[in-house]
Amino acid sequence: MTREQQATRLAELLNSAGFSARPWQGGDKVRVYLNGGLGKDIKAFFNIATEDERSGEAAEEMTVTNALQGTSLKVYSDAAQDQQWLINRAKQVKRGIAVRLFENGFLADKPPEDWREMSL
Repeated sequence: MTREQQATRLAELLNSAGFSARPWQGGDKVRVYLNGGLGKDIKAFFNIATEDERSGEAAEEMTVTNALQGTSLKVYSDAAQDQQWLINRAKQVKRGIAVRLFENGFLADKPPEDWREMSL
């Protein structure tokens, strides 16, 4: 499965789980953006790993349980606030996304209860 196909399928699975997702490609970057309901200051997307970054073969049959394989979730806030506020805001939003992913079967492990434990 190509990165572009993975992004398209991931967006389909996320949309069927109630997210608003769309695939995007620019240069060598392939992403799936999450839109709506996150806040006007938030940019959230899944980076699809390059062929060199992948640790194994991508599954030909993508399901909810393996859809995030070879991806990383990035969350940014562009609010006019100090750096620590931006970091905290991104962690809070990322935890909220992770909870929804867990509830819909995308993640096997429950996210931490405390948003401060989320990594960026």
